[in-house]
Amino acid sequence: MFRIGPFSKLVRVSPRTLRHYEKCGLFFPAKVDSENGYRLYGADQIALIQRIVSLRDMGFHTQEIGEVLEHGSDPAWLTETLRQRAAAIEAELEGQKHRLSLVRGALQQMKENTVMAEYKVEVKEISAVRIISARQVLPSYYDEGDLWHKLAKFIKREGLVSSVVEGCCYSEYHDPDYKKQDVDVEVGHPWSGKPIDQDGITVRELEAIPLAACVTFDGPYELTGEATAHLAKWVEENGYEIIGNSRGTGIRHPGNEADPQHYQTQVSFPVRKI
Repeated sequence: MFRIGPFSKLVRVSPRTLRHYEKCGLFFPAKVDSENGYRLYGADQIALIQRIVSLRDMGFHTQEIGEVLEHGSDPAWLTETLRQRAAAIEAELEGQKHRLSLVRGALQQMKENTVMAEYKVEVKEISAVRIISARQVLPSYYDEGDLWHKLAKFIKREGLVSSVVEGCCYSEYHDPDYKKQDVDVEVGHPWSGKPIDQDGITVRELEAIPLAACVTFDGPYELTGEATAHLAKWVEENGYEIIGNSRGTGIRHPGNEADPQHYQTQVSFPVRKI
């Protein structure tokens, strides 16, 4: 048998971590010497500690590792658990990509010695438009691209590309308050084709907004927050109040513009004068 030092070298897990797993009830010595209190481990324990370390490296917490060790002999349960972990990691990666994009944008602004852009707010009526849309509760706002891909895939699969009216595209956010996760998002294109209600895709009228406060900006979507903040400040300072959901209108977007620096987006809120 191996004392804790040699065993830790063998399995590449520190003695401190082995003691921590023991305290948490995950991994125990095969034997504790009654005379000197030395922890002793057997070679047949190597597979278990390697599995624990592998689960840790996948991002499972201590309690979750214990659950996997307890139920992991059930293939269906283990498959679903690993699938959920993979989905969580993918969401984390999307969040990190967004943060990286923000950092790169800040570095670019510093390099160019730019200041916050001037946003011109206009108050106007927005006409109704018939759209083909996909609406879904998404894990986060970062997942909006997946909804656009779903809509594009459906249009292509059904041979309906000719019914898409070229020009603007629309995003509407249906939650009454800001949510960090499980967000209700709808995306759509102007539509000249037949009615559809299939696979979460529908054709409907995107309602007119009798009075909307709007701001239009050029550049990547990461500027949306800055533009929205300016719009909110303008609404507050000019005696209006927001009375409905925000709407994004892509004027130049990935469907007609390859360079994100040349995107053009309008953010709108329905308002009324106080």
